[in-house]
Amino acid sequence: MKSLHKDWSAGIKRFLLIAFCTLSGTGWGLAQTQQPLTLRPVDTGRSVTFQIGGRSSGGSSGGYYDSFAVKTNLLYDATLTPNLSLEFGVGPQATVEIGGAYHPWEKKFTDGTLDPEAKRLVHWLGKAEFHYWFSERFDRHFVGLQAFYTDYDLGRIDVPMIFEKEFYYDGTAFGGSLLYGYNWRWSPRWSMEFTLGVGVMQMKYMKMDCLACAGTAEEPAPSFNKTYFGPTTAGIKLAFMIK
Repeated sequence: MKSLHKDWSAGIKRFLLIAFCTLSGTGWGLAQTQQPLTLRPVDTGRSVTFQIGGRSSGGSSGGYYDSFAVKTNLLYDATLTPNLSLEFGVGPQATVEIGGAYHPWEKKFTDGTLDPEAKRLVHWLGKAEFHYWFSERFDRHFVGLQAFYTDYDLGRIDVPMIFEKEFYYDGTAFGGSLLYGYNWRWSPRWSMEFTLGVGVMQMKYMKMDCLACAGTAEEPAPSFNKTYFGPTTAGIKLAFMIK
């Protein structure tokens, strides 16, 4: 199918710009409230050691020194969409997450032609998130901001208020979300994170009755613009902690 967005580099540049604006804004706010790192002596009974930062390790997360996590969203995995996120600490109660997903597969007949009635979920997605944790980072409740960009080629999928099952859609979207999440830590290394986000998404797409209805370069199918408000993301993420 013909895409509205053939140049992937332009899409990646848009995502990086949105992510930079989101993270730089939250990072500036964090810098205004964050305590400076200090070295202070700790008497252990046998010798004097030094502790970095304003708080010690503790809590269900293992404390300040949990600094890095690798995660996958099981909801994406259920649709056979490979995805990976990296989350790292930027303060005692703050983390940044960068992630992406890619679904390249198409259903074809034995002769190699596309099945015109099959569901279609070809897309890629990039996202950046800032998380503020109420206790310590990677520990229980958090709120955050998310910026995302996606290029999609979908069909025969029903998504309320976004996509109708009778049509095919080829286009791009970008937006932002307000997040709430909870991280359930069941071991020092493993945890399960539950996330929900609501926000705004700006979409540009072609809407077609069939796979062969995308038109030609001279006469492409008509394009549409849509602004969506509502739920924008959900996650059940399996995370592995790297101290």
